[in-house]
Amino acid sequence: MISIIRTGLVALLVVTGAYCTTSQAADSIVGSWRLVSWVEVETETKSVHGAFGENPTGTLTYTPDGRMSLFIIDPKRKPSSGPKSTDAEAVELYRTMIAYTGSYSIEGNKVTHKIDVSWN
Repeated sequence: MISIIRTGLVALLVVTGAYCTTSQAADSIVGSWRLVSWVEVETETKSVHGAFGENPTGTLTYTPDGRMSLFIIDPKRKPSSGPKSTDAEAVELYRTMIAYTGSYSIEGNKVTHKIDVSWN
């Protein structure tokens, strides 16, 4: 199976706004960032695919104490038909989101996530 690099979680996030206190450095990533685009690149073929269509919805948050959380959904995601999802609905809900939290570190212009909890 072709390995896929899920780029865009950090590298292709286009910053549209973030909250930073005045005590933070101007180049700080601390704050909440809205996802405006995301693609996947196949490592072998370099083929590029839109992961959740043209307009994925998501937020990536970095805290001053080194914690982070990420949540991305397909904007076409549909809610369950009732209080408890059917098996088919649960599968579709699982496939139309990404969520994780953990710690982060910064080296130069590279941000690394160490994931503690994930939706999968």
